[in-house]
Amino acid sequence: MESVLQLLLEGLGYGEAAVDLCKERLLPLVERGLLRQEELEAIVADIRKGLCRRRDLLLRGARRELQRLLALLPLVPEDRFHELEARVRALEVDERK
Repeated sequence: MESVLQLLLEGLGYGEAAVDLCKERLLPLVERGLLRQEELEAIVADIRKGLCRRRDLLLRGARRELQRLLALLPLVPEDRFHELEARVRALEVDERK
């Protein structure tokens, strides 16, 4: 599930690639002397923090929604499944006799 969520976040621009893109776009301002390197780093750090907060909110919401949807599915624990499977096999053996 985590890998799917990571791909989703990258696609939405919430990953490190988005931070790198912002830094790349602002670097010419530093080169032209319109922005100091320290200011660039502060802006990038602020963007990174904001994206992290938004990413965390999105992940929590996605997990909560997935768990809600999974709760609606008629799933049984693995040990209960094996127990039921053994009972069915026993009935099949009895039926053949």
